[in-house]
Amino acid sequence: MIAWNNPNETMVFPSFWRVAATNKLFTDIYILYYTKCVSINYYIYIMIKITKHTKTILTLSICSLLIANGCKPMSSTVSDLDTLNQRHASYLSKYPKNKRLVDPNILRTYTKNFQKEFTQPWRLKRKQLLDSKALKSSITRFKRSPGYGENKQKHNYSWIKGLEKDMRVKSYPNFIQKAITVKNTNIRLLPTFKPVLPHFKHNGGGFPFDRAQNSAISAGTPIMITHVNKKKTWIYAKTPFAEGWIDIRDIAYVGPKFLREYFSYKKTVAITTEEVELYNHSNQYLFSANIGTIFKLIKTKKRHYVVAVPVSSPKRYAYFKHIKINKNDSHTQPLPLSYKNLTKIADELAGKPYGWGGLYGNRDCSAMIKDLFTPFGIWLPRHSSAQAKRVGTFVNLKDIDNTTKETLIVNSAIPYLTLIWYPGHIMLYIGENKGDPIIFHNIWGIRTKDKLKRKIIGKSVITTLGPGKSLSTANPKQSILNKIQGMTYLLPGYVNYD
Repeated sequence: MIAWNNPNETMVFPSFWRVAATNKLFTDIYILYYTKCVSINYYIYIMIKITKHTKTILTLSICSLLIANGCKPMSSTVSDLDTLNQRHASYLSKYPKNKRLVDPNILRTYTKNFQKEFTQPWRLKRKQLLDSKALKSSITRFKRSPGYGENKQKHNYSWIKGLEKDMRVKSYPNFIQKAITVKNTNIRLLPTFKPVLPHFKHNGGGFPFDRAQNSAISAGTPIMITHVNKKKTWIYAKTPFAEGWIDIRDIAYVGPKFLREYFSYKKTVAITTEEVELYNHSNQYLFSANIGTIFKLIKTKKRHYVVAVPVSSPKRYAYFKHIKINKNDSHTQPLPLSYKNLTKIADELAGKPYGWGGLYGNRDCSAMIKDLFTPFGIWLPRHSSAQAKRVGTFVNLKDIDNTTKETLIVNSAIPYLTLIWYPGHIMLYIGENKGDPIIFHNIWGIRTKDKLKRKIIGKSVITTLGPGKSLSTANPKQSILNKIQGMTYLLPGYVNYD
């Protein structure tokens, strides 16, 4: 083997050429071929030099084979990230950018459904409140596999038993109360901030995959508390899209007066840019709102909206603060569904770091898709399989060969309104480039055959269905195209695309 510049890579000569590897000149030629031939003039220079070498015939023969096979680069980079424009606005020329893709009345109907789903925790029935399957299954799973902590040491059994005791599972439910989040926070499967990491062996399933993380949740989200831990530091809650433990400092209880005021505001405002800092009238910072966050609209001014932002009283009861949000950072829900607006929101989300379950204020694949459609009043579940199968019309692509898959996607998928799915990952089809389908997705990495198991991308990107084609270590059996099992039309029958 010949060591390469990258310590994680090696270059292996085909067996029938290994004898020639002792020839230093041949080695130079092979390295030139392996990396990428950038100039035919340099090849000519090499050929002239070869003729003066003692092993002229052998080396010339090998060189001819290399040239005949072409200059095929074996790369350690994801070429899609360099060859495809990563700005969604650059693809606008292909579409009628200002045309409304869905009738405003239809979109308003979707928005009413969004509001119904969003406030659903406050309408849960007794049977749903008593359901403790998720709570019990989570502690059972972690007792079997306690995982590793942030110090790379395995959690001991006594740590999990201590959490189980604090959870008071047998007394579930012990406290039923309507509430609302007053900060951006997390939904955990255990009442702790400590991570439960599977391993630290490679990039394929260790960090950042904290198995105790269920989802992030935005400020201003209705929840129903069903349980409180023994220490009274965490509440267990059912939210519009997931359930689990939330830091008690990040919620406020909701009383009848708050509910009446909440439902008296008929319209909502959706955040349309990232990191919108919110301040109260004393200019004190509250929190930063991101795409996917909505607030009740109080009134509309020329340059801003006045919205109702929930905050907590000293006794942990919710009340509203009237906060100004610039119109450049927000819009009444639903935002008109046009390609101009779709690409604008997508560009805000482009290049954002990957965050498993919303960790560190980031997004994973399904969170990004869900948040992208929130300003348009289109409700999506939180998890990828539910997004693919419980919304719109699902088309099964499981038993179709890859060529047919690509053809079907290009010919029938609607750009920015069709989801592409395989178990564990969801993507947004955004069109085609030179006949190849292109997608927008937040991805941790590409599966590889080396010891690292993943080539990390770790952010939201535009790629083809084969972003690993250029990688010398890519695992073709685990390519995106090979794993795709379905696509979902989000608004079947309502899109006026032509």
